[in-house]
Amino acid sequence: MKYFIELTLLDNRDIALHKLWSKIYEQLHLRLVEAKNLRGQTNIGISFPEYQFDAAHNIHMEGSKLRVFSPTKLSLEQIDLHKYLKHWLDYIHITSIREIPKEINGCAIYKRTRIYGQNAINRKIMRYAAYKAEKENITYEEAIQGYQHWSMSQTILPYIGINSTTSKQFLQLYIEKVLVSDPSVELCFSTYGLSSDSSVPEF
Repeated sequence: MKYFIELTLLDNRDIALHKLWSKIYEQLHLRLVEAKNLRGQTNIGISFPEYQFDAAHNIHMEGSKLRVFSPTKLSLEQIDLHKYLKHWLDYIHITSIREIPKEINGCAIYKRTRIYGQNAINRKIMRYAAYKAEKENITYEEAIQGYQHWSMSQTILPYIGINSTTSKQFLQLYIEKVLVSDPSVELCFSTYGLSSDSSVPEF
């Protein structure tokens, strides 16, 4: 990564922070959908410089800043966030395209994490138990005992609620941050700017 744009959500009384995040991120998502390649990926990744998550102390927030990274200035020029976020300029500040500082504080992966409700987990338990009972020639009741420890995750990661362009449904985009030591060679990000493998710089 060589270039970035930073967006800062400004304090205001007109719209709640989570609603503003939703509107801003939807526009970013739309721009990345148009920039994707045939595999549905882009070379544009994001980070949340103020991201905090501490399950023990119930701290989970994405903060008020978003950085959008790319290895080329052209990619950031093409998504043209200044133009597509012009209706929100009273609520956000957008920098020009800048070079990433030479001194950084390591790298991080920002990835989407799916959190399933208990009903979905129960259906998964029944499906797995039925398969195990048949395969191991045991009763269904015996098989299901091996999955009783499964339960809905109590961890609530920071998330942004957006309308998906593909499913047309409202979804909660749970975002997990993983610190890594080395920058990624391959840059493959989803149309949400997230990746399970590719990192972005921290500074």
